[in-house]
Amino acid sequence: MATIDLGKIKFVFRGTYNASTAYTPDDVVTFTDTGILSSYICTANTTGNNPSSGGTAHGSWAYLAKGTAVETGSSIATKIASTNLYTTGNVGRDSTDYIAFTDNTRLDVFINGSNEFRFESDGDFHADGDVIAASTTISSDRKLKENITLVPNSLEKVQALNGVSFDWKKTGEKSAGVIAQEVQGVLPEAVKEVTPVGGGKSHLTVNYHALTSILIEAIKELKTEIEELKGGQ
Repeated sequence: MATIDLGKIKFVFRGTYNASTAYTPDDVVTFTDTGILSSYICTANTTGNNPSSGGTAHGSWAYLAKGTAVETGSSIATKIASTNLYTTGNVGRDSTDYIAFTDNTRLDVFINGSNEFRFESDGDFHADGDVIAASTTISSDRKLKENITLVPNSLEKVQALNGVSFDWKKTGEKSAGVIAQEVQGVLPEAVKEVTPVGGGKSHLTVNYHALTSILIEAIKELKTEIEELKGGQ
């Protein structure tokens, strides 16, 4: 038993509270109430009265030092669910797996230290790899568009393009498609210059959906030529 005597102030530490022990004023105990460990000082003779219940001290006890609850995964999740969480730092599992926000600009996703995905404020999404989904759709309603005109000389434009197969330098994976510079020469609106998610030199990308416009019109031009040839027989 330890006694601290500071003149008129005297604390007698009695250890962990025991319901069968008789306590007198100035006795100090520790007690766990609703999962929180606190220390209490006795203010009146008492036996069998817990120092507190539900966070409220008993009439014969006063808090000396009130503890705080030990946070668990569940308690933290509950607090986050009911509270906005804002930070200028990173949020994630560790220093190599996290998400990072650039104020009013973008959200970057890092996996194993590499910036693999980016969501930009203009609505663009960048992925440093394939985007795999059951299906994709693109807004194409007439009411969303203006200055609608047919693409002229589509057959000529198609003839200026080459369907090629190739190997990607980064992965060595084989693929097929078109060359952005060639598309830029005949349908510049289908080409966009972007910066890689991980940084570095910019490169050109092709909106392959936009290429369907010249393919459709080229087929119609061919059909017209074929019908003219048939008519001349």
